[in-house]
Order: sequence, then C-alpha cells, then structure tokens
Amino acid sequence: EADNVVVVVAGGFGRRLRPLSERTPKPLLKVGDRALLDVLVEQIASYGFRNFLIAVNYQADLIERHLGDGRALGMTIGYLREPEPMGTVGAVRLAAERLTRPFFVVNGDLLTRVNFQHMLEFHETQGFDVTVAVKEYEVRIPYGVVELANGEVYALEEKPSKTCIVNAGMYVLEPAMVALLPEGRPYDMTDLIRAALDDKR
Repeated sequence: EADNVVVVVAGGFGRRLRPLSERTPKPLLKVGDRALLDVLVEQIASYGFRNFLIAVNYQADLIERHLGDGRALGMTIGYLREPEPMGTVGAVRLAAERLTRPFFVVNGDLLTRVNFQHMLEFHETQGFDVTVAVKEYEVRIPYGVVELANGEVYALEEKPSKTCIVNAGMYVLEPAMVALLPEGRPYDMTDLIRAALDDKR
C-alpha cells in the first residue's frame, strides 16, 4: 500500500452539463447508480492509493457529506477548500506541507482504466518532474479537405480523420513542482507544465 497523496480536483462548476449540474456537482452525477467520484476514488484505491485530498469549491458541502472522511471505505479523505475557484491545479498550493513524495492530480469527473501504480512507477523510473497521462483522440472532418499553394489546389482529401494526442486529466508531480504554483490565485495544469518547461530551459 502506497502513501502517495492523490489530489482529486472536484471544485468546478460543471457549466457544460447544466441543468444537470445546477443541483448536483459534476463529480456526483451518476453513472448507472453510482456517482462518478465514487467510481474514480475506488478505482484509484484498488491500486493501493488510499490517501486522498479532494479540492472543492462549488457545492463543496455536498461532496464532503457524500464522501466523508473515508474511514468507512478504508481510506483517508481530506479536503482542500478553495476560497475561490483555483483552476485545475491551484488548490494544490493549499496542501504544500503534505506533499513530500510524488503525488497524483486527477480531474474529479473521469472514468478511466489507467493503472495508477504503473503510472507512478513510470514517473519514478523516468525521473520526470511531471508525468502527463495522454490518449489518442480522432477527429473526423465531414468535408473534403483542400490544400492550396499560391491559390492553386495541390491536394484534395475526402473526409479525412486526424489523430491527436490529448491530455487525459491525470498527472504525477514531484513535490518541487508545488513551488512553481502562485499563491492565492487560480492556476491551471497547462500553466504549470509551461512553467516547468521554462524552468528546465
């Protein structure tokens, strides 16, 4: 069993899911008969990670009442109460003194089959400051795509698909990364990754 902390970011407003998220925060919306957040936390715990910090803001009381302190589930669950929405990583600053080993940051609205133990092992063996889980995402363009040069068509592809590598919303960070987070203002993971890249240059 690992004592690495898992920070679950669950403070968002869920605007894209309104009206569903007006009375229920997005992480507590049901998948079948279970809340998204329950499925996520239990899946991560199945890999031996049982020390959770849940970053909360919007409808925080509902999330805290739902999960409690985790004892009934054999876990330790604490809460990072954002004074204002802190972005996808800003709340981590509130836990700086507790993050002494590599730790996870995970979006609270995910359904995933990622093996979190393998992800941590990969992070540690590679010696990275930040490890980002990614996935392939295919975009189908429903039109013929025309390529031009100097006003002339030189290629035409009918309804192509393009594959991109996209951020999957799961990360492992070294404790030193917390120092790059500004105090008292919102900050997103993309900002932190850029700051870490700049710091390496």
